[in-house]
Amino acid sequence: MLTLPLAHRYFPNWGLLGVKGNQVYIYHLCFPRDSRYIKSLGALHSVLFILEVAQTRMISSHGWQWLITSWGQPGRTEDYHQAWFDICILAGVLSTSVQIFFA
Repeated sequence: MLTLPLAHRYFPNWGLLGVKGNQVYIYHLCFPRDSRYIKSLGALHSVLFILEVAQTRMISSHGWQWLITSWGQPGRTEDYHQAWFDICILAGVLSTSVQIFFA
């Protein structure tokens, strides 16, 4: 029961990454002749996608450490390793850039 909330943290992250990947792919297919300004925003979108892939990879690594290598050792689920960076810092950078775009 202790690891169930930890496990449910990773599934939406992978699902939303798949949605984001489809959005990037459909944008590049449907709008090949956008203006330079819009294409520069599309480049920003691609950079954000790469950062989100990196964040998903880091979060998945933490999930592996917490749920696989720490199995049977309840005290190790409190080790946060580098989670402060990918959850707090990287999520803040990503969300701030998106909010600035829509402001």
